[in-house]
Amino acid sequence: MSYIPSFLQSNGGSHIPPEVCLKIAEALLESDPKSVTAMTSLSKSFYTLLKSYERSVTKSVSDDSRFAYTNASQPSILASRAPPNTAQISTLTYKWYQEMKDRRSLIEFLITHEITAMQDSSNGWPCLDLSIGEAFKLEQEFKRRGLHLLFRLADCTTGLSETKDIRMKQAQYLDSLKVNELATLGCIVEVIGQGFFTITKAALLDQLPSSRLSSNSKSTLTLAVPPQIPWHDLQTDNWIRECMCVFEDRLQRFGPYFAWAYVTGYRDRKRRPDLWASSELQEGLDNMNAYELGYTMSPTKVKLLRFRHPTLSAPAMSFSKHWSSGSGLWHRVLLEKVRKSRQSVSRFGKSPQTTLKGQS
Repeated sequence: MSYIPSFLQSNGGSHIPPEVCLKIAEALLESDPKSVTAMTSLSKSFYTLLKSYERSVTKSVSDDSRFAYTNASQPSILASRAPPNTAQISTLTYKWYQEMKDRRSLIEFLITHEITAMQDSSNGWPCLDLSIGEAFKLEQEFKRRGLHLLFRLADCTTGLSETKDIRMKQAQYLDSLKVNELATLGCIVEVIGQGFFTITKAALLDQLPSSRLSSNSKSTLTLAVPPQIPWHDLQTDNWIRECMCVFEDRLQRFGPYFAWAYVTGYRDRKRRPDLWASSELQEGLDNMNAYELGYTMSPTKVKLLRFRHPTLSAPAMSFSKHWSSGSGLWHRVLLEKVRKSRQSVSRFGKSPQTTLKGQS
């Protein structure tokens, strides 16, 4: 590496070698990726050095399994910011590394949040004969893989802005998936959709006057319920179910970031991604109502993605309405994994039965 004379130097005139500067950049990238950007403003030489070796520096610190579920192999991805489609990030850049770390944190947050809770006795999910520990590990692994597929589904639309083009690109991506991947993707959308329904209903009950509805739950969500919604629709959950339909659609469009923005975006007081998520939901509801009233020929932004596969019971299936075949496939995939892991282990008696989501 050639010597660059205008780097930082000591009072005695000793210069810091470029190799040392790059090692400092690697260390900073691990702890605080944003600080590397600050380093580029120290001098023109720093900027030239760090930008010239940007790819090799980021590759050296990201060559591990930490980003296994963040879609790190995609050449260009959507940034986790509101709205995601306005910011694109190229692979092996400093911004990309920051995005990978953000996605990893987002995944770990969502798999433990109630929006992905799978202990629910109301939806008929498969029941596996597993110990609590085994079931928990499989559940966490399933969620990570499902969120990874959602990242891929959203990232494949990078650079596209028209709904028609976006849906076509996502349909092509779905056609490329294997059976168990389709099952996992369909199930994670349903899991998060049901989680949305549960926490949104709790928030709604908390906010409505006690004379109308009452609830003992304490939700952190703040919902803006339009005053024109009929009281009957609130009592029968019709409004929440319509919101759930739109939420699942936006989840497929924007990926896991949309779920994160909805449940905890209020903490980012500068960008307020929760307000963006709420506006997306309202836009979807408006489009749905316009379609039902005959103002539009098709529900342009509320069409749930449909996919084809010979092993599924229908040629075209909606993620939100026809998840039963997907859950059955997922069930068989998990059972096969359990069977293989137990081939060399002798078992005495049965493990306590644990429900992953509901009772079969």
